[in-house]
Amino acid sequence: MVVAPCATNEKERLEALQRYGILDTAAEADFDAITTLLSAICETPIALVSLVDRDRQWFKSKVGLAAEETHRDLAFCAHAILQDEVMVVPDATRDPRFADNPLVLEDPRIRFYAGAPLITPDNFAIGTLCAIDVKPRELTPNQRMALKTLSRHVVDLLELRLRLQQTHDLNQALEKANAERSRFFANMNHEMRTPLSAILGFSRRLQKRVEKDVVPAYVHEGVNIILDSAQRLADMVDDVLDISKIDAGKMTLQRQPFDPVELLRGVVNTVSVVAEERGVNLLLQVPDQMPVSVTGDAKKIGQIVLNLLSNAVKFTPAGKHVRLDCEYHDQRLMLGVTDEGVGIAPQDIDRIFLPFEQISADTPEDTKGTGLGLAIVRSLVDLMDGSVDVTSQPGHGTRFTVVLPLLIA
Repeated sequence: MVVAPCATNEKERLEALQRYGILDTAAEADFDAITTLLSAICETPIALVSLVDRDRQWFKSKVGLAAEETHRDLAFCAHAILQDEVMVVPDATRDPRFADNPLVLEDPRIRFYAGAPLITPDNFAIGTLCAIDVKPRELTPNQRMALKTLSRHVVDLLELRLRLQQTHDLNQALEKANAERSRFFANMNHEMRTPLSAILGFSRRLQKRVEKDVVPAYVHEGVNIILDSAQRLADMVDDVLDISKIDAGKMTLQRQPFDPVELLRGVVNTVSVVAEERGVNLLLQVPDQMPVSVTGDAKKIGQIVLNLLSNAVKFTPAGKHVRLDCEYHDQRLMLGVTDEGVGIAPQDIDRIFLPFEQISADTPEDTKGTGLGLAIVRSLVDLMDGSVDVTSQPGHGTRFTVVLPLLIA
């Protein structure tokens, strides 16, 4: 009996085999279907998917054989993996490599063997797909072609199995990362909101105090800077926490009846303070026919409009207009925010809804934020099964159109 030598790249070959995580796994229907088909095509009582490990050959799938594995020294497949093509042994009793092999002299009393190496995409032979008979014979050309074709299919299944496992591992890692991120943001919520609330509260009280007292101009300016900076930081924290909730799937809808016009007027009043400071004309256009009550998440709809209006005001020059308009028909609320601002270049349209995107490198410092506002808008609109579209002409302005399905209460 001749023991097959190890491959010249044996270390790398074994690493390739281990990469698939296939050894000692349970039977799988896809592999069993191949050995069953091979046995029928080649008309042999035995067909195997054999993987050649360091000291053994182990059978991932088998037809007509009870053994789970054999020692590598006895394996016909250990010889077959050293070849690029199908290895055929017409009569093992006449082949000096196998004539006194225990698998020939004893059960299963192999006489005929045909094995196609299982060659990975990185060119390592990790095993074979083989057909075995207890009587001497040959393969027909069609049987040989079928054996080679099915061996490639075995490798395809191994690759698919690997990709599925990698995807599963990645999903688990992402779930763990999301859980850790949720804990982090929960801690950040507490650790950052508490001092921020204190800073904002003190700054507002201080602002009211200096408005009453006679103090130097730089004191007024300093207090206003502190208050503005604290408010910007608080807004950024809110944005980051909101997007983290959305990503973690923890953002839910609270549907209640509300007056859509009253909601929009409230948002406009909030943004009007900043609009006046920047010299931007903020308009609200409401048609005569609007329902007085619809059912939906008023807070999140208000957040959508607030983000869009705030963005529009930020990027609109003094003396220009920002308009909010609305309509309701076919059980849908349609909101439009139109500005006369800088506009968005066509190549940037698809990027503006991505988290942390800042599309203009020369954006004024006082308009910069987290880059999360529009990402939050898109996520909230999707959460409500709505749609958001944007049209823009650089230098002339932008219009965002939001459509939300809302039933009349």
